[in-house]
Amino acid sequence: MSLADARQNLARILADIDAAGRALDAGEPVRLASLTGAVATACAGATALPAAEARTLLPEMEQAIEALGKLAGRLEQKTTGTATQEPASAQRLHAARAYGKGFR
Repeated sequence: MSLADARQNLARILADIDAAGRALDAGEPVRLASLTGAVATACAGATALPAAEARTLLPEMEQAIEALGKLAGRLEQKTTGTATQEPASAQRLHAARAYGKGFR
């Protein structure tokens, strides 16, 4: 995977998260099935790149992690009726554990 491919994949992930948020706002079903595979592909792609190139993806990856955390909080609030939002550092830690440590 090239750096351009990795950036395009991350842009797709962010678009999918945004679409899920809009669906949630509209009271429609939120489709998340494609996100798991897309995130796994993004992490694998980042780890396959040279370290210097992979580091340039950090801002987009952090943006995706934050967006996923916010969406998860909104979904939890919708299903449980309570707002629980972890600090950004805890969200990054959970994401790193869930998807592997792709940072070098």
